[in-house]
Amino acid sequence: MESVLVIGGARSGIAVSKLLKKQGYHVVLTDMKKVDRDGLDGIEIYDEGHPDFLKEKEYAFVVKNPGIPYSAPFVRYFVEKGVPIYTEIEFAYSVAKEFKFGAITGTDGKTTITTLLYEMLKEKDPSAQVAGNIGIPLSEIVLEHAGESLDVALELSNFQLLGTKTFHPSVCVVSNLAPDHLDYMDSLDAYYASKMKIYENCTESDWFIRNVDDPLIMEYAKNIPCRVIDFSLSRQDVDLYVKDGKAMLWDTVLFDVSDLKIVGSFNCGNAMMASCMAYKLGVSLEQIQDVIRSFKGVEHRIEFVKEIDGVRFYNDTKATNTHAACA
Repeated sequence: MESVLVIGGARSGIAVSKLLKKQGYHVVLTDMKKVDRDGLDGIEIYDEGHPDFLKEKEYAFVVKNPGIPYSAPFVRYFVEKGVPIYTEIEFAYSVAKEFKFGAITGTDGKTTITTLLYEMLKEKDPSAQVAGNIGIPLSEIVLEHAGESLDVALELSNFQLLGTKTFHPSVCVVSNLAPDHLDYMDSLDAYYASKMKIYENCTESDWFIRNVDDPLIMEYAKNIPCRVIDFSLSRQDVDLYVKDGKAMLWDTVLFDVSDLKIVGSFNCGNAMMASCMAYKLGVSLEQIQDVIRSFKGVEHRIEFVKEIDGVRFYNDTKATNTHAACA
């Protein structure tokens, strides 16, 4: 029986440990904090620190919590030893390749696009799922639905993408790029480049939505192996655009912009990206438009609070970087 080391016992670490065990691996789980052992029978657990003797064992691969940097001494040991290091997204994907993924990354807007796509996918099939950086480990979905054909809206951070090798979405997008996570990445260049891993395993039948309004995306989105759907809020010589108050994909009206409840031109862009992804995944135009008319946004993201004396107040506490605050 092959052994796998899981570094990090947070929600995703617990979920992937259970999935690894179900797939026949001997699982060793270690965390700097105390691990709740409920439901982890048969898993070898070392918590409140990473004991050095774990370095002496042989592992088929390591699954690392995406929030732990590769420069952390315990992780760096396995990097230098050449042991493959993945995130739980990659392993969960390898178990459930019958899932169809709409994958979303970028500096800002990820959660809004992901949530909109999920709502649209549910209109098509109530069993559709949402997972990833939005807070639900993909491994939890796979544990419950392995063997089923499901559509999944998957939000991905660059931390999660760094640990992928074979992950392959049917449609994907990088919403935008701006400086972020410099406490984790070696450089801005490394951060921007890591986002482009989202399409590296795509094939000709897949779609990548490219935001041509973003100069950094145009600089970094190279050697794209699938069909490119160019998106713009300011141009009409692209595939996904606004014309006469309507969001268009080629000659097809996706929705009427006046139906949007979420404010800001960038949110119109988020809605267009989500609608394009839903269209690719087989959601009907009527279903897309129903969600556009009813969607009121995600909590803490330019969330309307109240109008007082003609002044509209919004809660935008998720604007945690300069780019998001300016938008």
